[in-house]
Amino acid sequence: MTESAGSKLSTFECYWNGRLIPYTTIKTMEWCQPRRHPNIPEECFHRVSGVLFCDSHFQVSTNKLTFIDLPSRLQEKTIWYTRVVRGAEQRCPNMQRVFMDWLKESHGLFDKQVRFTKFTKQIKRTDVSQKRLQAPWSVFESIEWDGKTFQKGQLVRIHRVMPVVLGRVKRFMLFGDYEEGEVFATGGEIEISQEPASLYSESRVFPLSKLDRSCTAKAIEQLIAEEEKKLPTSLDITFPDGNPVKNQEKLPCDSILGAIGVEILNGYGDPMSKLVGERQKQLMVEQRIVHHTPGGDKDIVKLCSRHGGKKWAYWFGAVEFRSVGTYTLTLQATVSGEQSGAGTLTSLPSVKIKFTVVEGKPVKFSVGVLDGPFRIGKPFQMPISLHDKLENRTPLPTGIAPTLSISGMQVSFKDTTKKGGECIMNGVVILGKVESANGKDVTLSVQIPSLNIATQKMKIRLLPGTPGELSVTPGDDDTAVNVESGSKLELHCFIKDAAGNPASDNRMTVNCKLSGAPHLETMSATATNGEVVLSCVPKVALKNMKPVVLKAVIDMPHHRNAVSSVERQIMIVPSSRPASIQIHCQKELCKAEARGISDDGEINGDSELALRAGEILSGLRFVLLDEGGREVALTDDVARKLRVNWVAKTSLEQIKKGLLPDIKTPSAVAELKFCQVSFAGQTPLDTSFSILPMAGPLTKLKCISTNNLVRIECPAQAPLIVTLHDAQGNQINRVTSLLKPADITVIGSDLASSDRPEITNECVKIRNIQFTTTKVGNEEIVVKVGDISATFIYHVIPGKPTQLRVVDCQPDEAFTIYNDGRLPIPLIVQLFDAFGNPCALEGIRIQLGKSAGLKLSPPVQHQRTDANGRVNFGFTSVRADRGQYLITPRATYGQQTIVGANLRVSIEPDPSKAVAVDVTCPDSPPRCHAGEHLPDMVCTVVAEDGQALALASSRHIKMELLRGNSVTTTFSPSTPGSDTGNGEFLFSGQKAPLDAGILHARFTYNDGSVDVQSKTVDIEVQPGQVCRLAPDQLPSAVAVSNGTVANQRKIVENLRLRLQDEYGNNCTASSIGGHVRITLQPENNDPRHSERDIPTFEGGERSMSCPLVNGTCTVSRLLVAPDCPGIDGHRYCVNFRVDSDALRRASVTIPPLDLPFLFCNDGHKQRQLSGLTGEKDKLLSTIQDLKQFFFKHEQELNSLKGVLQRQETDLAHLKRTLAGTGLSSDHIKTLTGSPGQVQQEIGNSRREYEQLQHAPRRRCALESVAPHYANDREVIGKVAHLALIEDDSVARVLSWHMGNDMDCCITTSTEKAMAVNDQCGGRQQMLALDSIFVKALPQWDKPLPHVKIMRQPPRGNPQYVKHYLKFVDREEECRVVFGLLLGEVIVLDTLSDAAQYRKMLAHHTRCPTLLTRDGDRIRSTGKFGGLQNKAPPLDKLRVVFGAPPPDKINVLSQRIDILSKVHQHLSTVQSTRQQIEAKMAETKSADYQKRLQSCRQNEDEVKRIDGKISVLSPQPSARSTGAAGGSVGASPSLPRRGRQPANAAPASTPTRRGGRQPSASRQQTTPQPSTGRSASASAAASGSDSGRASRNRTSASPQSRGSPLAKRRRYNN
Repeated sequence: MTESAGSKLSTFECYWNGRLIPYTTIKTMEWCQPRRHPNIPEECFHRVSGVLFCDSHFQVSTNKLTFIDLPSRLQEKTIWYTRVVRGAEQRCPNMQRVFMDWLKESHGLFDKQVRFTKFTKQIKRTDVSQKRLQAPWSVFESIEWDGKTFQKGQLVRIHRVMPVVLGRVKRFMLFGDYEEGEVFATGGEIEISQEPASLYSESRVFPLSKLDRSCTAKAIEQLIAEEEKKLPTSLDITFPDGNPVKNQEKLPCDSILGAIGVEILNGYGDPMSKLVGERQKQLMVEQRIVHHTPGGDKDIVKLCSRHGGKKWAYWFGAVEFRSVGTYTLTLQATVSGEQSGAGTLTSLPSVKIKFTVVEGKPVKFSVGVLDGPFRIGKPFQMPISLHDKLENRTPLPTGIAPTLSISGMQVSFKDTTKKGGECIMNGVVILGKVESANGKDVTLSVQIPSLNIATQKMKIRLLPGTPGELSVTPGDDDTAVNVESGSKLELHCFIKDAAGNPASDNRMTVNCKLSGAPHLETMSATATNGEVVLSCVPKVALKNMKPVVLKAVIDMPHHRNAVSSVERQIMIVPSSRPASIQIHCQKELCKAEARGISDDGEINGDSELALRAGEILSGLRFVLLDEGGREVALTDDVARKLRVNWVAKTSLEQIKKGLLPDIKTPSAVAELKFCQVSFAGQTPLDTSFSILPMAGPLTKLKCISTNNLVRIECPAQAPLIVTLHDAQGNQINRVTSLLKPADITVIGSDLASSDRPEITNECVKIRNIQFTTTKVGNEEIVVKVGDISATFIYHVIPGKPTQLRVVDCQPDEAFTIYNDGRLPIPLIVQLFDAFGNPCALEGIRIQLGKSAGLKLSPPVQHQRTDANGRVNFGFTSVRADRGQYLITPRATYGQQTIVGANLRVSIEPDPSKAVAVDVTCPDSPPRCHAGEHLPDMVCTVVAEDGQALALASSRHIKMELLRGNSVTTTFSPSTPGSDTGNGEFLFSGQKAPLDAGILHARFTYNDGSVDVQSKTVDIEVQPGQVCRLAPDQLPSAVAVSNGTVANQRKIVENLRLRLQDEYGNNCTASSIGGHVRITLQPENNDPRHSERDIPTFEGGERSMSCPLVNGTCTVSRLLVAPDCPGIDGHRYCVNFRVDSDALRRASVTIPPLDLPFLFCNDGHKQRQLSGLTGEKDKLLSTIQDLKQFFFKHEQELNSLKGVLQRQETDLAHLKRTLAGTGLSSDHIKTLTGSPGQVQQEIGNSRREYEQLQHAPRRRCALESVAPHYANDREVIGKVAHLALIEDDSVARVLSWHMGNDMDCCITTSTEKAMAVNDQCGGRQQMLALDSIFVKALPQWDKPLPHVKIMRQPPRGNPQYVKHYLKFVDREEECRVVFGLLLGEVIVLDTLSDAAQYRKMLAHHTRCPTLLTRDGDRIRSTGKFGGLQNKAPPLDKLRVVFGAPPPDKINVLSQRIDILSKVHQHLSTVQSTRQQIEAKMAETKSADYQKRLQSCRQNEDEVKRIDGKISVLSPQPSARSTGAAGGSVGASPSLPRRGRQPANAAPASTPTRRGGRQPSASRQQTTPQPSTGRSASASAAASGSDSGRASRNRTSASPQSRGSPLAKRRRYNN
């Protein structure tokens, strides 16, 4: 096994503890010797080489060139192997199996044995069981292997399978994605179609390794030919029992097909019963008899027969045929277990015999379905079917004819024809009597002789036949029928069939056509039961009353061929019935104004009689005439048939005299009256005329106008139209002939002028009517024509606009309001004319002018007036400096500009509005130590008047700490109740930040309406107590050697150490000085190291010192001495210890700082370790930055999620609070769906709030104190302004009762009262609170006096009147005032209740003044009644207490406040969710994934470098003795840069963050020797992962580096 170093047959090179042992190699090992394997060629075993790594349990020579015991030790059974895969150690119990798996994988991935060409496509194979291997498969048409080319379609042989398979190549398949070019691989798969194709029709897939490359195509074809001769080729058929059948033979329907015997013969003519080849399947014969019918083929026999062995061959029994038709007998050889029609049956032999089965002799017959109904004389067909004994149809034999018969009737037929399998009897006719139109049931007999069953009978119903004859009555061919003119002509027609029965048919229509006169109609009717009556009244005009002869032709249009027509003569003679009506009137009444009236007074049809409206027409007569012009006598019957349409009932006696009722002319000219006279005889008669009313003489006038509006000092725009009317109200249209302009007079009380009347034929027009009045109202005009007059009322409207005013505001009225306050009234501007009348002109442009410096909110744009001449600019807020300002409305009317009265606005500073924030600090300048409390600060909110804002709340103010321009922390006042009441707030006890430096404090006041910020205050944060020594920048872990090169002996260079507090702040106080002692020592003070093994500095010293100045120590350079002692590959550290008297006096102990390094006694190894260490440090720095980025991203995401959770919690709390403002939960749920809906609800609530705020309610009209006292806290105000009363009745009586005190001004001090009194000139009542003896005032909540006296509550609901007061402000002071002025005044319902109440109290105690809600008063003395004790109505009082706003205003105010917060929270929640979604999307971004991949790659690279370092600097085992065996342990590694986690042991070196170097000792993890009994070796073959895995090192998480608490944990070591 051991070979020389130069041997080429060696398989393994050997290493010992990472060092190559050059003179020892291993030729082979038992587990890697060649073996037979189905997927690994034998030559692969000869191409293997590798490296064998051994640990220290194997012995080497002193010169480390050869192993001493390696070959013998490898033969031991206790040996075990370890693979290193991707830096991880894997123990291999079965090394042979591991090696074979690796060799198979390497062969498949790296060997190039087969060349694949002609790529076609990629496929997915579903026949592969493992899903991961189903795709992709590349398909090729050709391969080249061992110099031979195999292509698609080539015959191949597959060996090493049982049996051997022959086939044709379909394609070659190789797993993988190979789209173009040539591909080399060791294997693959081949898909073939198996040959011979006549036996096999399937495709099979084999590995390429089973392809026989030595077999030729000719040999394969010869093998296929020999295989095909062994297949079945023919069938031998016999009929052992007789009854054979031949092809195209005809058999009778009762024939029997005999039994059949079949033998299967191969290509050599030998019988066979099973297939040859791999399957050896049994052969079978299938018998199939198919009946071919018009509806399709039907299988009547389908059987399979097996071979009978030596006793018989294939056998099929006899078959009987009972159905007529064409048949096919098929005998087919098949394979057992395969269906007929499968691919393998196409080449198997078969035999087909076609024959026909025909019918037998007829023995019976049947009658088919007859097509009814059956009628007399109507022919029909009768089908007859003949059958043999098997019910098969047969034709009618020659010479035999059927016979038909019915009892009492004649039956005959025309002939017989053959159709299909039936015999048709054509033209069957039945003749006989049928009494009823419903028909008659008869028995029809059919007989065919010479049949076994020769007669068939059936029941049928016979109906009457179709029309055949027509007869007409009355009259005959020679005699005429007489009919009077206008009388009905009737002709009776009779229709019969061929046998004389009444005919029956669906279309028995009879027509009668008259001729001989014009305009004669044709009669038509449909016969029923063979009879019909034709009737009509011939319209024939008789000339000279002579008869007229007509000709009538009667026929049947639908049966003209079968029925002949009939002719009759009709004679028409004159009639004696009334034929016309004549009406006559009086000639003297109608001659002058009648149209359509003859000279003799006869009124013709459609005549018009013109009569005056309202007159009566009388004297009308009428005459009835017949066709001969003779007058008809007016009998009672005739008179009753006469009707007129202008009266409901006529007089019979008057009609008999020939007189008609009188007619009244309509009263309206437009109403035309239609008059009709009718006679309701046999022939109706009527005549008509019309009466046209005409207007009468003038009796009245009417005045109208399209526009009744007249502007002041302007004429009417539309003329006044006067129409003339008669007594019936009809307009007279002949005005020009009746009147002249002088006949018309126009009169009016304020009429100024009018034009001359214009007269037309229809009316009179009067234009330009103008009035002298200047007031708006109605003016009456009177128009006279003689004694007839009419009136018209004009509405006088304002004239042209000349003035502009603000509604509800006196000219030059002044309003005093605060800055940003709203005007007390809406700005409604109205147009007025010159006389003060409001002008209702629409569309006039109006704009507001204002003084400079005055701003209106919302900004006022010009508007146009509405239909009332007004413009409503709404409630407007004003903003300006303190002073007087003017608002002037202007209007543009045509070319004229109208300037309105000025509105004066006086702006005063608002004491309730914050404008600034002042900050004071007791400590100046403010400073503190890191981690301690910030200095106390007092913040004052300043109002517009320069005073502190007393209403400021601590909820609205906060303190912000800034570093640079970013806010780091926000604080609220010290406690929620820290308000001083004077707008001052205290911030104390706030925690200072942990980083030293300059902080900026800023105070912000935001109450929702204003946002005010203070100036920034600089706070100096000083470092805390010194607690450690740390470098500015932690040096990289180095490896030094004891060579002669200085750079290789360098430990540190330009190292600056600083004293720091516990938070990492540099303590550079000038009072801290001393020295830093520097010492070399083993890492962790390992006791196994003796002093002689410790390296020394240059000069041979193991310690030195550097000065410490102002807390800073600078070490320029530290070198180990050349050839100094030290153990190769061991770790040492440089120990820095502080020595300072100042710290010693302060009892401060500073822990030492250790900087580790690796010592090497080999310069080359040192350079390698230095390079690897430097590369590792760079990678660790990159990993640290990436992890810091990931942690920051995750921290921001978690922070956003926490913020979102808090925001949603606050939002839920606001929703619960919102439910207390009157909104339902469902509405709140719908409302808070989006900020837009909340904003809409805020708008609705604000509008409702504005409506309630400005709704009319009781207000105090008393003027306030002078404006300059409005913000004076010593002036409380007037009594009338201090309280509000909701009850109108109580407000009325109390305002009247305190009438003398309502104007009194209340002050807090007498001095202020005197000052106000002097200012007002002594005209103002004053009351000072310091002049009131408060102890003498009654208690505010004192019980009523009747409580101690009466058990039952008295009537009248008594209550102290002071309890009805609602104070606006300063409640305690107001209680003192009203307690003094009111005392114990009680209010009750009525005077009766008050009198009874006083009566009860008077017997026990003093009764105070009593007031009633009705306005009565009973004084404390008992007096009541009279005007002095009765309050006037509320509207008569000069001063009255105001009413408080509705309670809903407070609810709406609270709702608006909460909704605003909800809107803000919803917007914030949406923004936070969007930020979270953006952060989540950023996690999935390509850049983020790229960084994550880079971090993983860097970590893998660090592990690789650690493996190299462990190889270069292994832990020697000379000092650790143990058992002989062992496994691979963790090698000592260089200290890793990075921070120690907060919860990890202090085993790694801390790194500096943010310019601060922590001080922490480095600790080395000592590898523990293995306690196993067997030696350990690590083997790896070529192409696998190699190297020693390094111990995993834990780096600090970014979370542990983020907080000061983590810093403290890091540096406590």
